Amino acid sequence: MAEPIISDLAHRTRISLSIKGVETDVATIVAADLVRSKHDADFTNFIQADPATFQYNIGETEQKIIKILLHDILRKFGKTILFLLYIAGAGVETGDGHSGL
Repeated sequence: MAEPIISDLAHRTRISLSIKGVETDVATIVAADLVRSKHDADFTNFIQADPATFQYNIGETEQKIIKILLHDILRKFGKTILFLLYIAGAGVETGDGHSGL
């Protein structure tokens, strides 16, 4: 009887910690003055993008923000990303008849 309750509590705790981690990450990222830049007229706009003609036009500020975000992602998930790239490059079967990612 106690095991399902403990399992449920552990699950809720993991979810709560994950959400708190995301909140902390977002707060850290948006604290950067560069990310809060109001000079966004030259940023890539996907709102009315036509897939047939769309081209990226990443400016200097947007590129710096992308680097900040990529650095954070790689810091958190770098080993997982490298593992997935290794699996994809090695042609490891995924179990669904496909290899790689």
